[in-house]
Amino acid sequence: MPEFICEICSDGFDANKYNKLYKEEIPIIYISKMYDYYPSLTQDSTQFINILQERIKAVGEIIVYEQESHFRGTFLGKDLPLGITLVTPRRNQTTASDGSTIEVKLHQDMSILDDAPLYTFLMGIQNHPKKPVYTTIVSNKVLYDSLSEDARECLQKPLFKQNKPTSYSKDIHFEPRFRPLLVMDKEKGPIFKLRPIDSEEIQPQGDEAIRCYEELKTKRDYAAEHSTWKFELKKGDILLIYNHLTIHTRDSFEANYDDTDRKILRVYVSDCKGGSDSNSSISVLTAPTVPPACGSSSAIRRYGNTTRCCSNKHHFGAWEIKGLGGQSPFAIYEDSDGDEFWNCSCGRINDKYDRGKCNRCGEQLV
Repeated sequence: MPEFICEICSDGFDANKYNKLYKEEIPIIYISKMYDYYPSLTQDSTQFINILQERIKAVGEIIVYEQESHFRGTFLGKDLPLGITLVTPRRNQTTASDGSTIEVKLHQDMSILDDAPLYTFLMGIQNHPKKPVYTTIVSNKVLYDSLSEDARECLQKPLFKQNKPTSYSKDIHFEPRFRPLLVMDKEKGPIFKLRPIDSEEIQPQGDEAIRCYEELKTKRDYAAEHSTWKFELKKGDILLIYNHLTIHTRDSFEANYDDTDRKILRVYVSDCKGGSDSNSSISVLTAPTVPPACGSSSAIRRYGNTTRCCSNKHHFGAWEIKGLGGQSPFAIYEDSDGDEFWNCSCGRINDKYDRGKCNRCGEQLV
């Protein structure tokens, strides 16, 4: 644990007092609006999954993403429950999840989605054998305040081409699209749609976009370097990250590619709490995903045939573009059951029950 862990405390929390208490090894759980940190309650690994699920149950429900299924892994010789992923280095390093030496940048988890999970849970299973590896958190507001006014405006425009992430399997079809990297939410404030690796996955379009993207990356790296929210997840520790209010990263490290490597468990969680019965099983939500590639084994498993998977020339899977509603700037889609969905300019995907009004920004569908 770093010496100082709180830089912005709206509830009057005395960080210096916490520092003193922590040095005296008095166990404290500090709950902030940006993250929750729970020191380990036990070193008995057989209890870790149950403890993690109890923490999750108090907050919401586990979300299962098809894009993450190939990272799932095992723990204590058993397959992990749906939605719980083992994050540890692998020799074929292609993503931030399996690459220890890949330089991971401040990012929002699952930022590829318009509706990224509200929470990310991380649980320490095994430390790196030679060096501490820290998870760093930065408030979105801190990064936003550091940007110039021009950059703030530019980043909210759909001037950035989003290409298929390297973490997606070949079976998952992905249609490149143009998107903003900053979304302003009326309740949550600035939300940055930052990816964990600087690559061709994000391509700014035009001189204006290139300039503000470079400023964003420079200010992002500065914020990571100077953040005081840094956590070494030791065995049994749990860190809950508020994924809409913050961005986070972790240190790079040399992997051994054996059973001594750093291991953590990661879970994405919604804000929809299940039943109040504490003895009930954990709830799991299956999130809508980008349709799989036409004719792929995933498509056949999902739809039973490739006809529904490839309903139109755009290859949107079960989604069919219906065009524009009157003079509306919103694309309207129809799924295989005939239900309509529409995509607001703010990035939010709304369904027919939203009655023509975006439930994020309030803009009307005309």
